[in-house]
Amino acid sequence: MDTNSTAPPDPNSFGTNLLASAPATAAQANQSGTNTNAVPLIHYSYPDGVVRFPVTNSVKTGIGALITFTGKLPAAAAGAVFTNFQWTIGGTTLSNFFIGTKYVTNTSGTIVTQDVGQAVAEYPKTNQSVTFAWWKPGKAVVKFNCDINGKPASAQCEVNVERPPAGIKVVGDGEAIPGIGPVTIGGVYTEEDGTRASIRLGLLMETNVGVMFLVAGKSNYTQFGWIQIVNSSARTTYRDQQSVTIDGQIITRTNRVETAAGLDVAPRLPSAYHYDDSPRDVFASKTVDGNLGASIDDKFTLYLMFNPAGNGVWVPVESVDWGWKVALTNSSSPWGLNTNWPNKLTVDQINKTPGFPGWSKKALSPQ
Repeated sequence: MDTNSTAPPDPNSFGTNLLASAPATAAQANQSGTNTNAVPLIHYSYPDGVVRFPVTNSVKTGIGALITFTGKLPAAAAGAVFTNFQWTIGGTTLSNFFIGTKYVTNTSGTIVTQDVGQAVAEYPKTNQSVTFAWWKPGKAVVKFNCDINGKPASAQCEVNVERPPAGIKVVGDGEAIPGIGPVTIGGVYTEEDGTRASIRLGLLMETNVGVMFLVAGKSNYTQFGWIQIVNSSARTTYRDQQSVTIDGQIITRTNRVETAAGLDVAPRLPSAYHYDDSPRDVFASKTVDGNLGASIDDKFTLYLMFNPAGNGVWVPVESVDWGWKVALTNSSSPWGLNTNWPNKLTVDQINKTPGFPGWSKKALSPQ
């Protein structure tokens, strides 16, 4: 999702000489022309409007940076007929990250709204200029084909696409966080008021949460944000109406709620340097609905997002899968943990080459 910021890109976001351009001489260029001595040039620019002169061998840029390449006539061909433009862009690119509402027709023929998030991969490649952003790091080749006075010609350059020196750090239980202090991670808390019972992972306080992640390796947090996707969320309550043994108790499943993949909470773009979550569930207690037990099995993917200087495109830097699994019982006493299905918080290894986050609806939030 693009912002309205007009600040120029930070040339130091990805290391030294991010916006460097190569000197413009035909001898240095990786260019070729067919049946003509005229060879086009490639210029490039960022949203700050400053044109960098010909990218004739290589250039550095970073993921998420909106960049415009423009094919130009060389001085020797001034006034020539310049037509039939075609760009070929290597690497993994997009033009925008759309976050918003779309109108769709459901199976009943009714027009309904749909909350979506999707990378917009398509953009025109047959104009004299082309604008886009890379969202995966690596080397990519940009090639420009054209006709000069009716004769084919081309130019190309290599681009080194870099990622920011930042990533996701998992906060451990009891770890001291600057500005917050020691943080309790992964505690399970239950409550019952006679009619309803609840269970929560963490207390949703800055010093006591279910799970916490930090932006590590970078101090300019305004360039970073978070998006969390619910991969699945199964909530189950059990009632002692029939003789079915589950987790060592004679119970039967009476209500199961599952959410398909979807957006958890609103994207935090940009956000603070940390992301924390304390999922919970509330359900009718035994005294009201005869519930004997309950269980939760949640799975999430959290993405660390990046937008250089706020005027590029939000793109993923890293991701991490995590989940929480817990069961409660109330067979003979106040609600407590079911020892047959121990509380389990899992945090997987950090994924340094994540896919792009996307969703077609909001999940039934476990929050």
